[in-house]
Amino acid sequence: NMEDKAKKYEENKEAIENLEALLLEKEELKNTITANTKSLEQCEAELLDLYKNHGSLEQKANNLEKAL
Repeated sequence: NMEDKAKKYEENKEAIENLEALLLEKEELKNTITANTKSLEQCEAELLDLYKNHGSLEQKANNLEKAL
């Protein structure tokens, strides 16, 4: 009956509230992971470009040294 449900709810109220808080925290952490993953991918792409540019500049420097 309704009284039993209300009693059971009160008995489990703290656990229910903790679960809700944990689920919210889980969702926030998932969002943080997603944002950090995107940021990491962008950093890796930028790092690759830097490596390419560095290699190209090294080659140009070597070519200039040989030309002198």
